[in-house]
Amino acid sequence: MPSAMTTSHDILALIRAEAERIGIAPSTLCQRAVRNAGLVRRLESGKSVTVDVAARLKSWAAQQPSGSGNGRRAAGGTEAVAS
Repeated sequence: MPSAMTTSHDILALIRAEAERIGIAPSTLCQRAVRNAGLVRRLESGKSVTVDVAARLKSWAAQQPSGSGNGRRAAGGTEAVAS
């Protein structure tokens, strides 16, 4: 569970890192994990999330194997080639 010192910046960094690891866009990760594709924009604008949402994001991402996404990558709108 996230500590009380977890910030919105920390959650956003977690979302981006896990999305990259899984191979999906950060907004897709948020949609799948907590049914809120706009969460990344919300965090980027300085808003916060509840401890429950942060815990659900972390738990969902931890259950996903690396590369389990659809092959699309968030950075620069490029697509990874599946091998």
